[in-house]
Order: sequence, then structure tokens, then C-alpha cells
Amino acid sequence: MICETMFDVEKIGIIDEPPVIGSDRRVRAWDMGGSGRADYTAGVLMAEIKPRMSTNVFFIVLDVALFRSTFEALTDRVRRIADEDGKDVLIALKKPQCGFACDAVMQVRQAVRGYRVAEWRNPGPPTARASAFAKVVNSRRVALARGAWNDSLIEEMRLFPLCVYDNQVQAASDAFLELAHPSAPLSRGD
Repeated sequence: MICETMFDVEKIGIIDEPPVIGSDRRVRAWDMGGSGRADYTAGVLMAEIKPRMSTNVFFIVLDVALFRSTFEALTDRVRRIADEDGKDVLIALKKPQCGFACDAVMQVRQAVRGYRVAEWRNPGPPTARASAFAKVVNSRRVALARGAWNDSLIEEMRLFPLCVYDNQVQAASDAFLELAHPSAPLSRGD
């Protein structure tokens, strides 16, 4: 049996200078590591671009934060990243069922009070959420801003869903879904 991956990473462009983006079309989605130091936490900052002379919409991954952390350090790190992104960036959080990630999301929600936050229940398995994102990647409508994180994200996408860790793909898929189909999340606050 041959297992296929979802993303044709050869179709991802890398750009040196991303265009200036309107503040209301940027999202940083977070995928909280499930078990503290054993799993990664990923935060993907993505923007939607609508060129003037095109009917297509394009997406640019502007930044990826990927780290392992203790519970205590996690909220501080997410808050620092939110401060760097600015209050005009929507923070998208999944509300997991239970465990480390559930506690982490609750703590992060408190840490980013005053920011725009979208929170929703986990919308399904990672492969289902990633399939819509894979379609736009495979149609050459996703680019990455050049950064030290490019290789790690591309390699995870290349191997998905067969990779050991999928936190970057999950966060990127969630950022895409929030931009492409803004949901009616459980709560939106400032």
C-alpha cells in the first residue's frame, strides 16, 4: 500500500518582500502542543491577498513560531508574539476537549485579553482541516515570506499526514480556514 501526502510543496513560492497587507486580513492561528515539552506548539501568521486584476485570492505565510515549552512559559511566549504582531492581527485558538492543550488555551486566552481573539471547538481531524489548505497550496496560491522557519514548515507539509509532528500544518490550515471562511467562533473578544 502506498501512502500519499497532501501537499505538493514544489508549488509553494518564497518571496523576499511580502506586499503591505491590510490589518483586517491577518490571522495568527495557534496549535498548542498536546503534552508540554514532548510536543510542539506552533503559531502561524498568515495573510490574505486579493490582487487588483485577479479574481483569485492568494495567501502568504508571514511567520511561523514553533517551540516546545513548559506550561508556564507558553503563555508568556504567546503574549510576546501577540505584542510583536500587534492588536490588529486576529488570534485564532482551537478549544480542545481536555488535557494540556485545553488548559493552555484557557491560559493563553487570559494572557491575550485586549486582543482580537476567535475561539472555536476543534472542527475535525487534522487531515480534514488540511485538505482545503492543500488545495490552495497545490493550485499555487500560497507563498511563504522568506524566513529561517521555511525549511521546517515545508518539510512538515511534504510529509503530512505521515509526519511525526503536524503542529505547523494544523496551525497553517486553521489560519487559512479563518481567512477563507471566517467562522462564527464560540467567542470573539477584545
